[in-house]
Amino acid sequence: MFSYQYFAVRHDYIDNGAGDLMVLVEPPAGEAQDDDVRFIFDGIADAMLIRNNDQIIYLPCLNEAVIKIIRNCKDILVAEMQDYDLQIISDSIKKKTMPDFSDYYTAQVIITNNPLEIPKEKLYELRAIYGLG
Repeated sequence: MFSYQYFAVRHDYIDNGAGDLMVLVEPPAGEAQDDDVRFIFDGIADAMLIRNNDQIIYLPCLNEAVIKIIRNCKDILVAEMQDYDLQIISDSIKKKTMPDFSDYYTAQVIITNNPLEIPKEKLYELRAIYGLG
């Protein structure tokens, strides 16, 4: 049985206007394992990124625009940025250049239409970190 570490990190979504979506995350220590990365969406508003064998990043409160795109995606691009800076990202996008990501990879999108499999005590802790009480 796997024993996951759960993380709340800075993150955002970028839509390319063509139906593709990228989630940008400030990564925890350790490497993502490209062959086992999955983006799990509960079908309502919360998601989690299974980054490797023992790390899950909780991604709460997806907005309606992001949900609409996710429902039609088989994969999502995940970009990691060590020194997460929205201004740098915004400036890069305006200039149509790629920001300096530490790593990027594709994650399979899985829509469960069920609550995320995060232990209740961990979920409360993660939601508190995001200020979601």
